[in-house]
Amino acid sequence: MKKSTKKTKKGEAMTEATRLEALELKSSAATGEAGSRAYAILSEAADATAKGELSEASARLLIARLCEISTGDALKFYTVRSWSDEWLAMKKVNKKSTQDRYKTSVKLFLAWLDHKARGTQGELAPEVRPLMG
Repeated sequence: MKKSTKKTKKGEAMTEATRLEALELKSSAATGEAGSRAYAILSEAADATAKGELSEASARLLIARLCEISTGDALKFYTVRSWSDEWLAMKKVNKKSTQDRYKTSVKLFLAWLDHKARGTQGELAPEVRPLMG
């Protein structure tokens, strides 16, 4: 296989080539289809990192793919709104007044966040993140 390291300095290119070769050897030694798929995802992550293109969002998707290969279950990614809805569903209490108070608090919090409630916890301002648990 022929692959560019995208490096201009000889020393950096050799280091990257050695890393790519080691990754390829590990990939070929991976047991079964799941191992090969996992190494392919790791290689994809390494390429994106080398190009400076690995964002938090793309890293999350890569990790989700790895977890799905390993466990068979997809990772859940929550928006603030969907996490709040799930939290309310888990907080089943006997007293209706308590449940109503929880619902009101969540409704006010989401209204305060406005359009940011459609984002993930990681997208919130640092001062809001601790409130999300």
